[in-house]
Amino acid sequence: MFGFGGSIRRDDVGLRKLQLEFEFMTEVMPRCTCVTKRDLDKLVSKVNASLRSRIGISRE
Repeated sequence: MFGFGGSIRRDDVGLRKLQLEFEFMTEVMPRCTCVTKRDLDKLVSKVNASLRSRIGISRE
C-alpha cells in the first residue's frame, strides 16, 4: 500500500508531461512553424506506449 501512492504520482506526472507536449505540438507549434506528420506520428506512438504501459498491455 505504501508504494501505491508514489506510483500514482509518478504516472500522473508522466501523463501531464505527455498532455503538455501534445498541447505544444497541436496549439503552439502550428503558429510558429510547420508540424510534420512525422512529428505527430512520433507523439502518437509515445502516447500509445505510455497508455499501454499504464494498463499493462504488451506491444504485439
